[in-house]
Amino acid sequence: AQYSNTLVTDLLNLDKVEATPEAALVTSVWMYIVHKLYEVTRACQDNSGSSKMQQSLDIAAALWIGVDQEEGDIDSGNMLYNLAQRAGEHFGQGLGETTANSLIIEAFNKVQLDIENEICENKHPDAYISLRSKIHDLIGYMTIPLIQRFIHHIMYPESSNENADFIELYALSIGARVAACEPSSYLSMINLFVGNDFKESSQDQAIQLLHSIYSCVQVTCDQVGVYRDDIPECIDAPDGEKVEYAGYPQTFDVSLPSRIDRDILQIKILTETRAYEAALDYYTNGYNSDVSLQDIATSPGRAKIGKVFDAFATYFSGPNSDPNYAD
Repeated sequence: AQYSNTLVTDLLNLDKVEATPEAALVTSVWMYIVHKLYEVTRACQDNSGSSKMQQSLDIAAALWIGVDQEEGDIDSGNMLYNLAQRAGEHFGQGLGETTANSLIIEAFNKVQLDIENEICENKHPDAYISLRSKIHDLIGYMTIPLIQRFIHHIMYPESSNENADFIELYALSIGARVAACEPSSYLSMINLFVGNDFKESSQDQAIQLLHSIYSCVQVTCDQVGVYRDDIPECIDAPDGEKVEYAGYPQTFDVSLPSRIDRDILQIKILTETRAYEAALDYYTNGYNSDVSLQDIATSPGRAKIGKVFDAFATYFSGPNSDPNYAD
């Protein structure tokens, strides 16, 4: 739980003047903002009142923007809004507010409007799911500048005397999230970026690896933008594209339901850390997929298989034959 403090303290002790402030932003502050955003969703789920939700949201927005930041300005401010402005400049977004900041501020405003409309207090049946979806998107938008800064330091290793520290910093800043949805990619990141001197000859490999984790960290190629024409191109899969899974060609686009494997992995991680409330939320409402594990366990269509279903229901629930035995 103290990894961020340990990282920043180590950088200070090593006199890493350039990397230390950025490390504090992209680890400590970034994660605390996520914590406050999750407080918003929990307050909605618990029906704790709009005041508590608004306070948590206001703190999250204040920590992203900071007191000295001017809208769309690259020269004012010291917080993550400013970092996103500087990051976007390298991706053709140097005029006005960057794509990331525009998406983030818009998302903050959408959540604020939901709170003002008291959707949670009014017990709207989809209020919690709708609000959580907006928070989910917001966290993805907050990841855009991290990816952009990561790419910048990979492609311009001479841009800073502490560039190796920045490459390792950004690998660690997003690594835990990658481990929770694409463990093999996480191991590749650790091997390539952490504890080793990154070599320019590995730049293309590094960029392609980052492209491969975009859906995992909830960003798209279009949102990140184009850094330079001479690096591997990133193209978002078009809507409805059919892919092949382990040798099986899909007839329909099932990319969203297929991501239920990430829900299962993350539930495993949550239960191992005794975060049972969060694990139950993932089971009940899903997170990565458009279908939840509870939806599958209680689907009324299961009864259509007749005697086979009846046999399972009777076996697991006795003579009462509970149709939702799996749930």
